[in-house]
Amino acid sequence: MVRLLHSLLVSFCVALSLCGSQTAKGKDADVFLIDMRAPVDRASWHMLSRGLEVAKQRGARLVILSINTYGGQLDMADSMRSALLNYNAPVWAFIDNEAASAGALIALACDSIYMRQGASMGAATVVSGADGMPVPDKYQSFMRSMMRSTVQAAGKRAVRTEGGRDSLVYRRNPSIAEAMVDPALSVPGVVDSGKVLTFSTEEAIANGYCEGQFGSVEEILAHYDMAGSHLERFEPTGVDRVKSFFLSPIVSGILIMLVVGGLYFELQTPGVGFPLVVALGAAAAFFIPLYIDGLVQNLDLVVFLVGVLLLLIEIFVIPGFGVVGILGLIAIVAGLSLALVDNAVVFEWRPESGAMLLRAVAVVVGALTLSVFGCVALGGALIKSPRIPALALRSELSLEKGYVGVAVHDGALAGRVGVADTVLRPSGKVVLDGKTYDAISLQGLIEQGCEVIVERVEANQVYVRRKAV
Repeated sequence: MVRLLHSLLVSFCVALSLCGSQTAKGKDADVFLIDMRAPVDRASWHMLSRGLEVAKQRGARLVILSINTYGGQLDMADSMRSALLNYNAPVWAFIDNEAASAGALIALACDSIYMRQGASMGAATVVSGADGMPVPDKYQSFMRSMMRSTVQAAGKRAVRTEGGRDSLVYRRNPSIAEAMVDPALSVPGVVDSGKVLTFSTEEAIANGYCEGQFGSVEEILAHYDMAGSHLERFEPTGVDRVKSFFLSPIVSGILIMLVVGGLYFELQTPGVGFPLVVALGAAAAFFIPLYIDGLVQNLDLVVFLVGVLLLLIEIFVIPGFGVVGILGLIAIVAGLSLALVDNAVVFEWRPESGAMLLRAVAVVVGALTLSVFGCVALGGALIKSPRIPALALRSELSLEKGYVGVAVHDGALAGRVGVADTVLRPSGKVVLDGKTYDAISLQGLIEQGCEVIVERVEANQVYVRRKAV
């Protein structure tokens, strides 16, 4: 089992490592189209970064991002925004239906914005993922700053003033972008105080937030005399889809449950068993895609591996469960929590960093709780299920079938002196008069070779204690 798991993990690592070198075959693309029709999370960030990478490899002179999303994680939206602002070719956004919340931030990071009839953009107030209520103002302030700086990055244009002089103004009014976040802000002629700003297509065009209304990407290209350009749509490879699958929040949560639950149940059983194999396999599936995409730092892996090492020391070296085991569990939770947040949250502390870290810790601790209760409930149901007889031994050693117990006379063993044949922690084996018996120590750990004395025998079980010197 361990060798099979090792082979699978090696194959998985090799396959994922090849994703950075895969490109589509065919002639170079003039225009490269990337679809963004999912919530903003790690999986969609992976797809966008891969799309931009392939577009660069294909020599695309223009990238069009087709957007239809209601938003998602702020840290992933910030990473997408930075990637778009720093891309070395023009990027146009085509809002195919909705660009709400984090989707609006991503659209504003593009060089030009186009919308279809009936589309909308805005409503970028930061809300809690638990109840959908707006978070405290310090987080809104950070979002306002990102929206404002993103709009300002689009540059300025010259306008003629009433006095006949040319003046430079921003292509898009930064105050409008801030009003999409903060309902307390008002922009004369655009939105009154007390309302979060959301633009329709016509309103976005009227206020300089959209370059035009079109029904499709092909219509946009035809309008700019680019109908004959070679348009290529980004098609994720099988490896990309596998990575996105493992990066999705639901799958990540399940993997965390398997990691924490497997380690917990491994501590409840002697030696190395199936729970540890499951935990290590889930940890590999959780960390490898994140590490390849640069979403996990070496620090996250080191903290997690230190935690696993401490647990192994607790299992095989130190008897019982004490400080080392507790430190190991804390390190494992910390490593998994750090892996759930963007690197900049930790290394570039920002106003929302504390809340993101607390949310990540809550996810891991919640996964621990659910895994323990889930395994207990599911394990009991499976053991009792008549459809899965192999999970539990149901044979009865009854007297009618000829099974009888072997009687051990208390008087024959009580008070005898023997030697611990193995370490008793507290169970083990002892040798009494040349015969080996299963025994339980009444004094905790008894080292191998120590002299013991039989205290009593109950239900064919020998109870011993260390012989006084």
